[in-house]
Amino acid sequence: MNFIKFTTKSEIITSKSIRKKLLLIFFLNISDLLFTWLFVGKYGGLFFEANVMAKNIVTNVPLTFFLKMSIVLLVILYWNYRLKSATLNGLLISNITANLVLTMYIIINFLHGFNLIVLLYTKGILF
Repeated sequence: MNFIKFTTKSEIITSKSIRKKLLLIFFLNISDLLFTWLFVGKYGGLFFEANVMAKNIVTNVPLTFFLKMSIVLLVILYWNYRLKSATLNGLLISNITANLVLTMYIIINFLHGFNLIVLLYTKGILF
């Protein structure tokens, strides 16, 4: 009658699963960067940068690529380093944080996908 297997938090939350989320966050960051460059850099009359901190640097493409890639990469590398010695509570907090950041990037990339449809429609390529 053992239909339900009881697991501990350590069996559910592992540093390996968090590392996979960090890798996905990094790739979503790259797609966010490319979409932002496409929309604001190429079609600035139709789109604008909503991020107040990035608004001033987004027109400088090399600086934007360098800052966005290096800052996110450094944060992820440091996060990965800290995972090696994380306690169970640390893994739990790290997992929740990774889920929140991942959700944020998914929403941002979904909005970029919507903006791509708008761009293709306004240029007469779609419909």
